Amino acid sequence: MALRSLHIETAQGQLIEGIDAYRLLMKRIPLLVPIAWIISLPGIKPGLRTLYDVWVKRRLKKQGRWSS
Repeated sequence: MALRSLHIETAQGQLIEGIDAYRLLMKRIPLLVPIAWIISLPGIKPGLRTLYDVWVKRRLKKQGRWSS
C-alpha cells in the first residue's frame, strides 16, 4: 500500500503528516519560509490540505497504487 501523505517524525517523536509536514520542511529553507507562513494561515491551510489529499489520490490512482 502506498503512503497517502508525507510523514515526518520530529526529534521529540511527534509524527507530522501531509501539508503540515511540507510546511515544517519549508520552514527550514530560508527562501521558502514566507510560503510556509502563508500555508499556516487559518483560511489557507484547510483548503490546501483538501487540495493536497485530492492530488495525492489522483496521482496514486493514475499509477495504480490506490487501494480503498
